[in-house]
Amino acid sequence: MKQDSGYYYQGDTNNGKMFYEILDDGFEIYIGETAKYPTFRQREPYIPNPDVSYEENAKNYCMSLSHKPDMIDKEQADQIYATVEDMTNLRSDIDYLMLLNDADSATEEETK
Repeated sequence: MKQDSGYYYQGDTNNGKMFYEILDDGFEIYIGETAKYPTFRQREPYIPNPDVSYEENAKNYCMSLSHKPDMIDKEQADQIYATVEDMTNLRSDIDYLMLLNDADSATEEETK
C-alpha cells in the first residue's frame, strides 16, 4: 500500500507528490497519486543505508529527491568542461606530437 512521503519531487508542487511502498526486500517510490508504476525501485542488496529500515530508507530517498538540483553558471561550466576550441587544440597538439614521434611515416598530405 502506497504511503505519502510528505515531499514533492524536486520541491515543486507541480511535479507531483511522492509516495513510497515497502516491499519484502526493499521499497518503491511513486511520483504522483495516480502513478501505476514506480519511478524508482531499490531492492536488496542495493538499499542505500542497510543500517536502517526499508521505510526509513524510502523516506530518506524521497527527501533527497525533493531537492532541486543545483545549477552552475557559465563561468563554472567553462572551468569544468572542455569547449569545442579546447578539443580542436588538443587534437592538433596530439597530431603534432605524433608527427614528431614518427616523422618518417608521415605522408606529404599530413605535412602540408
